Amino acid sequence: MSVLLVVVWIGSGWFVGAWSRPFGLTAILFRGQILVQWSSDTPVTPWFGKFTAAYYPSAIRPWFDWKSTPGDWSLATPTWLPASISLLITATAWRLDTLACRRANKHLCPKCNYTLTGLPPNSPCPECGTPPFPAPSHS
Repeated sequence: MSVLLVVVWIGSGWFVGAWSRPFGLTAILFRGQILVQWSSDTPVTPWFGKFTAAYYPSAIRPWFDWKSTPGDWSLATPTWLPASISLLITATAWRLDTLACRRANKHLCPKCNYTLTGLPPNSPCPECGTPPFPAPSHS
């Protein structure tokens, strides 16, 4: 997901994509930003919206924009922000899963890392009392 968002971010320097909804709401991917805008004088579109795309080379804008005038507003957030958040969540989940599998394979307590080697099956940790956990299945 993160790689896709980075590719979209770089590609948005050459292409623009817009999705318009009824009542003036529009989402635009343009210049490295996701722009959400509302305008009171936008033509009415079908209920499912309208998607348009075009080749439009331009400089990437790496930061936030906010504009407000009577009758319309727009908020632009850079696409690197959702890519970074997605990458951080994925890396954290992967690291926690790796640690859990490593502890289970080494017969360590998941809470205090005390070695559980030599204990009867399904016995709690003698150090902290944590109940046993099922062995991970790598299928």
